Amino acid sequence: MLKFVPEKETQELPSPQHLMIIGAPKTGKSTIMALLPNSGILNIEPGGIDGYRFLKHVAVTNDLKSLDEFKKLVGEAIAWSKANDNKKPYEYFIIDNMDVFEDWSEEQATTDYMESETGKGFNRWTAVELQKENLSGKIQVGAEKTGKHRKSVITLPRGAGYYWLRNAFKRLLNTLPYFADKIIYVCHVKDKTLEKDGQETTVRSVNLTGQAGPILAGMCDACCFLKRDNDKVVADFSIDDAISGCRIPALEGKKIVISEKDKEGNITVFWNKIFPEIKENKSVNFG
Repeated sequence: MLKFVPEKETQELPSPQHLMIIGAPKTGKSTIMALLPNSGILNIEPGGIDGYRFLKHVAVTNDLKSLDEFKKLVGEAIAWSKANDNKKPYEYFIIDNMDVFEDWSEEQATTDYMESETGKGFNRWTAVELQKENLSGKIQVGAEKTGKHRKSVITLPRGAGYYWLRNAFKRLLNTLPYFADKIIYVCHVKDKTLEKDGQETTVRSVNLTGQAGPILAGMCDACCFLKRDNDKVVADFSIDDAISGCRIPALEGKKIVISEKDKEGNITVFWNKIFPEIKENKSVNFG
């Protein structure tokens, strides 16, 4: 017979293990991310390398262009860990940004579906299709479609493809702890309309489709919006109804100055306000 014991008192988390940072373009995200000590950056935003190129002397960036390159990097992280007493390559790992990560998840989900018994005919040429496209004799029946002819799994009727997308998104997320114990997800912001008390209201939200946003928010201990205030950038942890709340009491509902530029042009990022284990903040001057 099962015996239930009283719940033990749990210890509060001093800092987030998973942090979602949401911001519009040009809010200083690249500078703030690059000045996080002992961190690595997964830079996957198209053109994003330009945002970090001028920060190369302060940031360790992994500039990737494809899902295959990411899978290779995961393998390298696992191998590094095994060769170094199961330590992680970094203390903090940053994904910039999650829009592209979601695109990779869609690509992986399509492949997963095609390899399943149900989807074994998906994205494969039939004789009728080849004849219609005047490709008979040039491509074999059953060959895999490529380019403009290839469809995403989310085009399946009745939203059936989103099941595969959710699973692929979760699986790719689960590879990130191979890099570090603390993960930071950089996201773009979008406006979302919700009904509240019988009235429509516009709230800030994360720019991810379907259930990807709630899945990611549910994993995170804290979520914040970045916004500029003259020479300061503020991390706003006061959360509205569009995304998850905050499990870190020291951050919940707070508006924290995360970076500030002084009269000499020095930009200092105060990561210790979010991660108190950080003892020394970094600065940079682009003058």
